[in-house]
Amino acid sequence: MSCLSTVTTVVRHSKISDDPEQKLEFRNPIYFMKRNNLFKFGALLVLPLIVWGCFEEHDYDLSDVNQVEWAPPNPASGSLSYTANLDADQDDPKTLTFTAQLIGAHADQDRSISVAVDQDESSAVEGQHFDLESTTVTFAANSSQSEVEVVIYADEFDNRDELGFQLVLQDGDELRAAPNLASLDVDVEKDDVSFSADLEGTEDYEDVSGSIDVEGFAVDERFEAEISLEELAEEETYQWGIYRGTCEDMDDDLVGDEADYPDLETDEEETSASAEAEVDVRIYQADELNVRVYDDGLLGSDLVICGDLD
Repeated sequence: MSCLSTVTTVVRHSKISDDPEQKLEFRNPIYFMKRNNLFKFGALLVLPLIVWGCFEEHDYDLSDVNQVEWAPPNPASGSLSYTANLDADQDDPKTLTFTAQLIGAHADQDRSISVAVDQDESSAVEGQHFDLESTTVTFAANSSQSEVEVVIYADEFDNRDELGFQLVLQDGDELRAAPNLASLDVDVEKDDVSFSADLEGTEDYEDVSGSIDVEGFAVDERFEAEISLEELAEEETYQWGIYRGTCEDMDDDLVGDEADYPDLETDEEETSASAEAEVDVRIYQADELNVRVYDDGLLGSDLVICGDLD
């Protein structure tokens, strides 16, 4: 007998019999209400059990779930993204390690899945800015995690560069990539090489003041400098340059050539001046540098300003 036939049978056999005494009792409203309520209560208890038998039994086995997802690099946030920071002067490669984790039961043998770079979602170039140590992610027998290593070529990142790439898990023979959890975004930022200083004139030029900003670029091996001075003498030409060391040392080690630094010039109406220099020499954040301004040649005796760069 099917489960639906059973339900029909229960309903059919719930009617009042032809017994005269029972018919007499049935005419009693109180009896009718009690019997009706008991029937409803009994039906509520029995019917779910009968209906449950209408469905086939299913056995669920975690071994059927063979998917892999990225573990969040920062568990506190749960985000599948990561930002790697490179020091301003860093040239040596940096290795990043990420974790892929299994969803499901362990296995008695090694299993693998692939990992690749989604070029359409990447601004960094594989083979130039970074490389995957392996495109295969192997889960050892009875393990649920595996590491993925990426080598970052720090010397290919210029200062203030912000480049990124996306790692994507791809289905293997035994494992599948978990939908919506198979992509990991990685950003790489390199600190800038920058110096600055507020400038004050020497004793004979105490009214002179100004500022300088310097920015270095590792890949192009150059730097840019911009200097501005006020309260200079009218119709005067000043020379300036950046030197290695400090103002206390006063070494004559000019960074670049004299021709790299355009003169600062004033006229009869303007006593302020500014200039920009671009020098094809790499500077490092760890360098000690100072700027000097002369009114009689770079190595002249009339020093207008000397300021250490921070």
